[in-house]
Order: sequence, then C-alpha cells, then structure tokens
Amino acid sequence: MERILTRDYLLVKIDEDRMKNGKRVSGALRAGREGGIPWFAFLDPSRPLLTERTVGKEGGPPPLVRREEAVLATADAEAGNVGCPMTKPERAHFARCLRTTRNRISDKELARIETLLAEFAGASRRGE
Repeated sequence: MERILTRDYLLVKIDEDRMKNGKRVSGALRAGREGGIPWFAFLDPSRPLLTERTVGKEGGPPPLVRREEAVLATADAEAGNVGCPMTKPERAHFARCLRTTRNRISDKELARIETLLAEFAGASRRGE
C-alpha cells in the first residue's frame, strides 16, 4: 500500500515524545483536537502549513496554528478519529480522503488500497 500512496503523498510520521517540537507540531496540525493516535492529515504543500501566533506563553515559544487553507482532509470523521480505519465507515472516510486529494493514484489502485484495508481489518478482528 505504501508504494501506491507514495505516488501522490509524502508520508511523514511525527513522534511527539522523541522529536524536538513533536507535540507542538502535532498539536497545531490537529488544531488542538484530542482523539488519540494514529491520526492523519492530507496537506497542500504549496501553502504554508503552520504559522506562529504572535503572543505566546511567557518564556516559551509562541504557539503554532494550523492554516486551514492548507488542510485538504484529516482523520477527523463525524464519529471521531479514524486514524486506523478498521470499520467499514472508517475505511470509507479514508477512501474519500484519498479520492478527493489524489493526483496520480488510479481508480484501480484506490480499489486495491480499499481491499487491503478490509483484509487487514478482517485479520485483526480474527486475532491474526
């Protein structure tokens, strides 16, 4: 699946505990929403993603703010975070995110991703 996704996306992982400013960046990207991990966002790299607020806590760096116009889609669905899309509605949300943001991924490749996710969800429910 990663081979297909990298045709259109740069996959970036943020480790909040081990990366300098990891919590600061992920908090800004999530716009302060809670919801657990994993979580994903599809972002427009041609636009600035984050900006610093001019007023921060005294003695610390200014807070980062997500620029909404750079956000194409996120794991935030109606039912909450679908960062690990296991249920059919969660997988449908992830597929919509791909469908609306892709450039080079074909319909056939998108169907393959959906099949792989369904297989993974089924295997996980069986304890495999």
